[in-house]
Amino acid sequence: MTGLRRSEVCGLTWPDVDLDGGVISVRRAAVVVDGRRHVKAPKTPASRRAVELDTGTVQALKEWRSRQLQERLRAGEAWDGGEWLVTDELGAPVHPDWLSTLFIRQAEAAGLRRITIRQLRHSHASALLRAGVHPKVVQERLGHSSIRVTLDVYSAVLPNMQREAVEPSHGRSTCDRRPIGARIEAPQNAGTAFFNALLAFLWSG
Repeated sequence: MTGLRRSEVCGLTWPDVDLDGGVISVRRAAVVVDGRRHVKAPKTPASRRAVELDTGTVQALKEWRSRQLQERLRAGEAWDGGEWLVTDELGAPVHPDWLSTLFIRQAEAAGLRRITIRQLRHSHASALLRAGVHPKVVQERLGHSSIRVTLDVYSAVLPNMQREAVEPSHGRSTCDRRPIGARIEAPQNAGTAFFNALLAFLWSG
């Protein structure tokens, strides 16, 4: 789980991903400007960061890497030649809006309620706070410019945490009873490895 922004996921290259060490480095962002994909520096200086990965996310990325290498072999000379992590079947970096559309389609096919990539980022942060992770750690993982931003954005979560602390039976949110880290079974098609990697990146792991 990482809680990365959509632009940060689209801006990742494989050299940014250390699968052995279980960490990714956010160095750039791919945003939409006048309808076109544009690569720029991360949103804020704090957004340029290293994010630790859990074992589930590492495994999902390894599966996606294997799938991508197979596509590269099939494409031959038609392969784009870049090292982008999020690509189409010819290795070209995908448009961020296409990624959002694909994610919603795959999530619905997997039986999940309609949810956006941005909502997954918020779900990740909320899950960490509810689990008792210090807000400073959450701020660093999300790449917020300061802890105050994190506290302001997730102020609605904090009062509920106090109630859950004295009433453990409240437990986790009823929106999804899967244990944190449970693997989502996506439809078994060519996009499964990619979907699992993306879902792990943004929330589950």
